[in-house]
Amino acid sequence: MEGLHTFGVLNFSSYLLGTIFIVLLPGPNSLYVLAQALSQNRARAWAAAAGIVLGDTVLMILAALGSASLMSYAPGVYAIVRWLGALYLGFIGLQLLLSAYQKLQAKTPATSRSWAVNTPALRTALTLSLTNPKAIAFFISFFTQFVDPSYSQPALSFLILGVVLQIVSIAYLSCLIILGQKIATGLSQRPAIYSAVLGSTGLLFIAFAGHWLIQ
Repeated sequence: MEGLHTFGVLNFSSYLLGTIFIVLLPGPNSLYVLAQALSQNRARAWAAAAGIVLGDTVLMILAALGSASLMSYAPGVYAIVRWLGALYLGFIGLQLLLSAYQKLQAKTPATSRSWAVNTPALRTALTLSLTNPKAIAFFISFFTQFVDPSYSQPALSFLILGVVLQIVSIAYLSCLIILGQKIATGLSQRPAIYSAVLGSTGLLFIAFAGHWLIQ
């Protein structure tokens, strides 16, 4: 869409394809939303999605202000964020494993409170988003490449790119919630399989945490 070049947006087609690819990559943000959907608690699932969108919005604003680029020149700060994110991921993973074990021991049908974390879903998702190295790296190394530095109103360019990203993200998270609830409904009377799904999700969170710590 060459017309967007008028608003300081460069190579919009490449940006759109890259954004779709990045959003579709499995990550802790989308995994957390899916886990909430599997809990059969629709309100928590949508709250988690809202937290992810809010967190991405904060990161985009920081990128637009130039603050995010400080991460490139302050590896110590980036390392602290990465470690905090990894520890938080591990904490959520352990909670999921414990919940899966308790559900398996109870041998009762899955309920909307089968693994609910005490902390609000929106706050947990927001924390995940703001401490996600993949998201931070995306806004530092990818997002800003499609803004024309000579354009007189770069805030408008960032706004356009941000809206596009959020549309893609919201569509994807909505699909995850719908899919997760359908899966949860099918497994609601199969506590063993349901526990296995929750446990596998917990292990994925721990795997992400380990990857963040050693990278």
